[in-house]
Amino acid sequence: MILTLTLLAVGASVDSARADDGRLANFVLQRGLYVGADFGTFMTFGDTKGVSNLQPFVGLRLGYDLTDNLSLQLTGSAAYVADNPLSDYDDPSKTPDGTGVTSYDLLNVTGEIVYAVRVTERFAIEPKLGTGLSRINPLPTDPNNPALLVSRGNFLIDAGFGFTYLTLLSDFSAGLSATAYIVPKPGIVGLATTFTVRYTF
Repeated sequence: MILTLTLLAVGASVDSARADDGRLANFVLQRGLYVGADFGTFMTFGDTKGVSNLQPFVGLRLGYDLTDNLSLQLTGSAAYVADNPLSDYDDPSKTPDGTGVTSYDLLNVTGEIVYAVRVTERFAIEPKLGTGLSRINPLPTDPNNPALLVSRGNFLIDAGFGFTYLTLLSDFSAGLSATAYIVPKPGIVGLATTFTVRYTF
């Protein structure tokens, strides 16, 4: 009796394993409405110090897949620029009576187009390009006019690429991403490197 029950249990386990293997083998690419999140670091290049201190970066994404490869998304992100004044007018060591804004935060909203190059069934390289607005706070001195501060809201361009892996939970994907953020006026160039996750509804 015990032997019979044992054999039945083993058989059920084998059948379950085969069913799982079948589900994994029948991979279906999930596309449609999705949300995503980015967590990583941010730094700027140029300005008075050449490079800022490494600081946290967070982002949230809401998008829709138009095709298996092409997607549109709206992204909101927040970054912090630490100890890299925009100009000498904000560097206390060079302009003691200036505003002294050596650090500031960026709150960005961008619309982006993403194209997935599918290297394998589950692995994709995803270049992206977008534009939007960046809100600066507090306001540094305008590098071109020491009598003025920079604008609160500024035109933003972003471009980057990511490496994405579609997990065994086909609704979820995870990966790594690098994105350049350029604010032409007043002249901010930054780089965000992040770990990314995405859920497709």
